[in-house]
Amino acid sequence: MKGVELFAKTSLIVNTAFLSLVVICLAGCVRSNPIFRKLAEKEEAKRIKHTDEEVAKSPELQELDGLCTKEIPLFDGFVPNGRFAGPTSTTSLTYFYRSPAAYARVKAFYVSYFSQNGWMLTRQKENSWGPDELEFKKANYRIIISHGGLGDADYAMDCDKLSESGEPLPNKSLQVSRD
Repeated sequence: MKGVELFAKTSLIVNTAFLSLVVICLAGCVRSNPIFRKLAEKEEAKRIKHTDEEVAKSPELQELDGLCTKEIPLFDGFVPNGRFAGPTSTTSLTYFYRSPAAYARVKAFYVSYFSQNGWMLTRQKENSWGPDELEFKKANYRIIISHGGLGDADYAMDCDKLSESGEPLPNKSLQVSRD
């Protein structure tokens, strides 16, 4: 009976190792697969078009876009890698960047900029699960700088317009246009 149990355990270990190897290979193959890449590029093009349309229709998003691309300086070496409009339940835009810059340098740059321009550092999350984050608030605006765990981007800047109570402000101009 011990031989059967040993065979069963050995088979289980070998099968588990084999399946793990197959999953790892498939994950790598899918990413480099031209069909998968084509689908990803097509989805990215749709997301870009959707975001451009949302910004064009919404004065609130245009205001945020100006704040986050013209008023707030971009860290030297950040290369834009995308922009995403949040759902209509929020007035928000997220910008993605590629950069080899160390997080400590980026953090020092933005802490200095925001503190010198009347923004308050309201939250800081580092060395835990998920991206490192710095959250700043001023009046009815919130900016979150994120690093790590962002897929194709190294950094992100979330720009949100908040209600008087500090909650995310629904984008009413987009809600009306969709009804």
